[in-house]
Formats: sequence, structure tokens, C-alpha cells
Amino acid sequence: MQSNLGYATGRVQTVLENIHKKASHAKIILLGYPKLFNPNSLTCTSVMTTGAQVLINGWADDMRAKEQSAADAAKAKGVPVTFYSPDPEFDGYRMCDNPSGINDLVAGPADGVLGDFSCPGALICPGMESYHPTNTGTSRYALAFQNALAAAQY
Repeated sequence: MQSNLGYATGRVQTVLENIHKKASHAKIILLGYPKLFNPNSLTCTSVMTTGAQVLINGWADDMRAKEQSAADAAKAKGVPVTFYSPDPEFDGYRMCDNPSGINDLVAGPADGVLGDFSCPGALICPGMESYHPTNTGTSRYALAFQNALAAAQY
């Protein structure tokens, strides 16, 4: 997983520069990815172990740092980009918080219909909603975007 994250974040600066080349007057907001789990929760019940929760939150921190670095490097080349981390907007709304802004494992159809994964014979087939924002979470992302626009003075 880490190598996939490194590959994806390693391309962010190039993507930002390409957006700027194709839309030179566009002002770009790059929203980061929040920690999924409340790091202070001692009673978070999830299919993820406590160790896995810490690891996944660490990946979010790593992504945020690399995205910030890519945005800074692109900005140094004249790309009008603002990076914003949605972590503050997700404080109190992570998985195991109430209300939760992030889904835990969501079972999908075993036959893989409606765009979910195909995993015939598995006890639980994870749905694509797993570990993605709930309705509350999408509202938190919207708030983060509004705050990013304000921070960038757009």
C-alpha cells in the first residue's frame, strides 16, 4: 500500500502543473485527506485493529505532507495552488466519533453488482463505501473546501 501512496503522491506536482498549463487562469485548491480514525479514542470498535488504525492515520499524515510539498513546489513554479488539510474539520467526526464522518466496513453485494468489488465466496464483501465519507463526512469536506477558499482569498 505504501508504494501505491508514494506513486500517487509523487505525481501530484505534475498534475498541478498540467492543470495550470491547460487552464492558466484557474486557481487550484488541493484538499488533503483526513485521518480516518480518532487517535484519542480508546474504545473505537472497528474491523480494523488499533495497530491498523494507527497505520492508516499515519498514511493520511504522510499523504498530507507529500501533497503540501507538491503544492509548495508547484507554487514556486508559478502555479496558483493552495493546499488545505481537512483534518480540523474532521475533528470530532472521524470513525467511531458520534456522528461519524467516515464509514467503517460496509458490506457490499457478493456478486459485485453496482460497481462494488467482486468477491464470491467471501464472508463479507467490502462495499466501495467502506472507509469513505458518510453524509456527515461530505458536509465536513464541503466546509473544508469553503475554508480553503477563504484561506486562499478566493
